[in-house]
Amino acid sequence: MTPMHMIAQFAATGLMAGLMLTILLAAVASPLIAVVSQRLAVRRSKVFYDKCARQIATMGTMVGGVLFASAAAGTAHLAIQHPDLFEGPFRLPVFICVGALALGMVLSTAYTLSWTPLRGNKSLHSLLGGFASVAMLAALFLFLGLAAAMLKPGHHVAPQATTAELLLAVYTAIPDARFWFFLAQCVVGGLGAAGMFAQAYLLMRRNQDDFGRDYYKFALPYCVRWSIAPLLLQLIPASWLAFLLLRPHAAATPLADPAIWLWGAAAVLPITASLLWLRVMCSETPLRHKASIVLAIPLVLVAAAAQATAMLHHMAR
Repeated sequence: MTPMHMIAQFAATGLMAGLMLTILLAAVASPLIAVVSQRLAVRRSKVFYDKCARQIATMGTMVGGVLFASAAAGTAHLAIQHPDLFEGPFRLPVFICVGALALGMVLSTAYTLSWTPLRGNKSLHSLLGGFASVAMLAALFLFLGLAAAMLKPGHHVAPQATTAELLLAVYTAIPDARFWFFLAQCVVGGLGAAGMFAQAYLLMRRNQDDFGRDYYKFALPYCVRWSIAPLLLQLIPASWLAFLLLRPHAAATPLADPAIWLWGAAAVLPITASLLWLRVMCSETPLRHKASIVLAIPLVLVAAAAQATAMLHHMAR
């Protein structure tokens, strides 16, 4: 099978994987951005930070709820279609991943719903948000670690292994530096994804949560900054990851190989989206640049899909 045929075969899977991963990362990072914004509201005595933090937390909870429902439905589908998966050594880690995501969602939901009841105790409320952030980051690590272990050829877990031995075997199967670069990219890129979806959420809630023009003049550029910086910084671990994946095939990988162009698209498209966001951030009337906010989203999603497709192509080599 030629590289082009392999890319076409993985394109649909890469698109879905990129979309789901971007949503997952936004849900994971939203509580962290909300907590940081909430603390900035206290430190700088500016209520706009608190209002924006609440909207970001609400957005993250909604996105996370959809994601968790999809993950639960996907797990049930796998259990029906591939029952052998849940009879093997990965059964417990799969349920632990789902449970960790559920815990993160419960804490994130509690953090969002307790905004008004705990308004008089912002430290306690921020602590709750911190627990939600840690739980969501732990769920991300468990999910990516399990995926890495399941994709590693020849990984073996003894059938009589205890729970501790099973988890140790799974999470020591993480393959070298590539996993850690990808995890770093996901954590940093998740902040950018959360900032990106937060911009769209602010526009969608403009009529229901009308906090005044001055608020949106502050909040939209604030969310843009959370979008631009992380999405540009995540290109650093992504570049190292691409180098590690492409290096073994360097002698047989001319520029005509579509995998290189996919990695290039994964780098160029976030930069293009950032240029669109700069118009919003530098404008005195950011609400007039709705088109830039909306157009940037598919660019980032296509970039994630391009990288996912390139990684699937690498695994098939």
